[in-house]
Amino acid sequence: MTARSSRRGVALAAALGVMIVVGLAAGLAIESALAAARTSRAGADLTFGAAKVRRIADSVWGSAFDSSSLYAPAGTLIERRSVGGGADSSEVLIRAIGGRRAEVRVVVHAGAGGLRQIAGTAAIGTFVADTVTPGALRLAPVPGFGWVPVR
Repeated sequence: MTARSSRRGVALAAALGVMIVVGLAAGLAIESALAAARTSRAGADLTFGAAKVRRIADSVWGSAFDSSSLYAPAGTLIERRSVGGGADSSEVLIRAIGGRRAEVRVVVHAGAGGLRQIAGTAAIGTFVADTVTPGALRLAPVPGFGWVPVR
């Protein structure tokens, strides 16, 4: 038996090993590229969610309420509005905190690429007389208390 015949199967095994390593490296590169794409998509959705939170929050000011909102005990949920469902939804909670004041909380849920993002904000509002509808109230922001991000 010659030395050449004993090395005959080594080249085939080495070529197979190299192909496996190259295949694993390519699979890892594709997986990391897909993960980066999912993360950037979720970041864009969170930015969109934050803009949506601001739009919804600004629409709360000037909303009309009846006079019973003034007499609600602290901690009472005055109003709850939900829009949408599933992966993309938003919710507005208005809760009495006493003394003509209310806490306004806006939360937006956005989902993309298997990731779930939540953006939210909260502020303090006060009930003032509505100038358009006699006897009605509207919610106005308290000066000095701006929107605060919440999670």
